[in-house]
Amino acid sequence: MLLLLLLLLTCTTLYFFHDRNVRSKASYKLPPGPSPLPIIGNLHQLGKNPHHFSAILAKIHGPIMTLKLGQLTTIVISSAEMAKIVLQNYDQFLSNRTVPEAVRVHNHHVHSIAFMPITPLWRFLRKICNNQLFANKTIGATQDLRRKKVQELLGKIHQSSQIGEATLFVAGTDTITSTLEWAMTELLSNPNTMKRAKRELEETIGKGNQVEESDIARLPYLEAILKETFRLPPSVPFLIPRKADTDVEINGYTIPKGSQLLINVYAIGRDSNVWKNDTNLFSPERFLGLETHVKGRHFELIPFGAGRRICPALSYAMKILFLMLGSLLNCFDWKLENDSKAEDIDKKQEFGISLRKAKPLRAIPIKVNN
Repeated sequence: MLLLLLLLLTCTTLYFFHDRNVRSKASYKLPPGPSPLPIIGNLHQLGKNPHHFSAILAKIHGPIMTLKLGQLTTIVISSAEMAKIVLQNYDQFLSNRTVPEAVRVHNHHVHSIAFMPITPLWRFLRKICNNQLFANKTIGATQDLRRKKVQELLGKIHQSSQIGEATLFVAGTDTITSTLEWAMTELLSNPNTMKRAKRELEETIGKGNQVEESDIARLPYLEAILKETFRLPPSVPFLIPRKADTDVEINGYTIPKGSQLLINVYAIGRDSNVWKNDTNLFSPERFLGLETHVKGRHFELIPFGAGRRICPALSYAMKILFLMLGSLLNCFDWKLENDSKAEDIDKKQEFGISLRKAKPLRAIPIKVNN
């Protein structure tokens, strides 16, 4: 009898929440999406790689889609066109954050510019970032420090090359480390692309030389490699979640106040309406001759976000990636551990703060003499 009463109470509670949700939705039209289960919503459909499975769901339900993550209404954007509408036309209503408990525990939502709400304090800190910390003058003044750090990295790799030791590209949580690892993974998987990149470097700055910041503008193919890495295996598959401050009407649908907004960068990078040729093919050539950049105005490629929440360290990160990747390619030849073949490289992904390789890349450096 007790078990029956508990079952009846559970069913009644579930019906109450479901009925309340249905009645609350009657006044507006949510974007389409898969039917949620009580309590867990659509969590069971996302698996260990939610960026991948939500991209699959978007092909069924469309580029603006509703998911229930537990009881949290979540709107997922999965196309460049829809991202432009959301981040350009409605940025002012969708710029605050949905803050997970893991962030609240250490008060990051109070002190971190990434999670703080849009307040006078946030604007003040953002101004400091733009005008001081990451201003061109400040970045230029620290050029020697970056050069020295890259030299130290190359020195350690040289030591590994002398004993034939595999250099481990550790899958770190930061986006620079992750992007570098994915770039090297794709280059080792595509020998012809690697050869073209090394040829550009040799012809431009000389074989075996470290890349300098003054070289960046003269290396269009290396730039295309970085852009293609941002597109295909993006280190940040979802932009940091946003929150709707008010009901927002988009294309006949309502993004309700308090709902979470996710921009699926992974899905946008595979949007066949934007990208020609095989979207699963690593091909830096697709960027050559195009004006596409990562500064938040070309919404088919927004690894650093867009609008007022765009990453303030964008320029700094790009310089670091150019210096590190270019120098690794120009100062060393690379081969896979245990004489593995390119087609044997494991590209399985592991979802987390950044999109990491499930198995870190292991490659053996061979010093190039200049």
